[in-house]
Amino acid sequence: MQSVRIEAVATLGGEGIRPLYEVDVVCDCGQNCLVDKSTGEPSFRHRIAPGQGQDKILICRCGKKYRLHPQRTHIHVSSV
Repeated sequence: MQSVRIEAVATLGGEGIRPLYEVDVVCDCGQNCLVDKSTGEPSFRHRIAPGQGQDKILICRCGKKYRLHPQRTHIHVSSV
């Protein structure tokens, strides 16, 4: 991936207060409107919260895949 931008956009209540992030991944091919595999929605910014429990897989038009992996306090972003 060329770059990743993570921006805190809100806080969620419920099981304690935790941040909600929007993640923008720029693929090696230069595209940054990736598709969320679970919803089929293309977006420049993908919302995810630490401790959410489920990975989010993003797919580029060129076929490369990226994983957003929420940990308890932060988000890991990696190529699949």
